[in-house]
Parts: sequence; structure tokens; C-alpha cells
Amino acid sequence: MQVLLLGGLFIFSFNLSAKEELFSDVLVYMIKDKVYSLEDLNKAQRALKDFKCMYPDSFIVDYFNLIALKFDKRVFDQAKLKENYKSKKFEIYLSEMLKFHKMTFYSKEQSVSVNNELKKAIILSAKTNNCRLDFIEGNDISDYLYDALALEVFFRSRNVLANTEDANSNRKKILKSLDSLANSITNQINHTQFEVVYSKD
Repeated sequence: MQVLLLGGLFIFSFNLSAKEELFSDVLVYMIKDKVYSLEDLNKAQRALKDFKCMYPDSFIVDYFNLIALKFDKRVFDQAKLKENYKSKKFEIYLSEMLKFHKMTFYSKEQSVSVNNELKKAIILSAKTNNCRLDFIEGNDISDYLYDALALEVFFRSRNVLANTEDANSNRKKILKSLDSLANSITNQINHTQFEVVYSKD
């Protein structure tokens, strides 16, 4: 039987055997002390896609358009990881996901928070626009949706133009500013990527 192992799997097994952890999820990378799994990446992607429905004018979704709206879900399919993980598309998606998670990590370090009123507004928008409610938990939102919303708040707090009446007409300029900010943050924060190794059991 062929199994998939990742470097560091035994360290992060959380009291499960390597095989049990293997079949439940795949660890992909670590930023500081937080480990991100393949399931985390897939949920973050779906939350970004849903966020576009809830917040059509989102700059974050437009910036991460490749993984938010143009995403090919087959690439991060665990069952097809063996054939996909060395592909160019996997490499690009992974790079974008890393950038997104580094930015969310950075925004939290800057004490960016989402208040209850903003959460209520997003939940109301989701219901009004008939969006998927997978990341709505009663009167609260999931961590994955929270990350997207908090990152939007963080960026808008850093860019004066993003909160003006002329925001749409200046969208290209604002997104260029977001790109500069994202690249700066990405270069500041280190990460550990787990190597994919195949072995037979």
C-alpha cells in the first residue's frame, strides 16, 4: 500500500499515530508556531470565494483572485496530491496561499480585530445575497471567514483611497498598493514548508 508522508508529521501528530494523522489530513507548511494543513488551505480558499459574495467590493478577494475565484480544486485534492504537488499550478497556488496566510498572521500581530457589528453586517449580507453559509456559525463567523474579513479591514486601514467614494475608479492603483504591502509582509515572515515524500508500507 502506498502512503503519503510529510516531513515533521511525527512531531505534529497530536497524540495520533502517523498513519491516523496521515489519513485525516496532510500538513503543508508552518508559519512561526502555526501549522497549516491541506484542509486549512482548502477551507481558506472556499472562505475567500464566499467572501466575494458577501462583500462584492472586497480588495482582498480581487488581489487573491487566482485562489479565490479561478481556483482549480483538483490541484489541492488530497487523493490526487501525488500527481499534482510537483506541478506548476500547485506551486503557484501554494505561493499565493502562503502570501495570504502570512498577511493574515501579520494583521493579527498588528492587533487588527473584527467587531461584532461588522460580523453582523457580513452575516446579513450573506443571507441577503443568498451566499453559501458554510462559514457562518449562528451569530458568528468561522475562523476562516474571520481571516478574510480581518485582512480586508487591515488593508483598508492602511490605504486611505480604499475607503473613499473614488475607490472603484482608483481600484488598479489601490490593488498595486496592496501588492507592494503583500510582498513586503511575505518577505518579512519566514515559514517552514514540509517536504512531500512517498514510501510504501
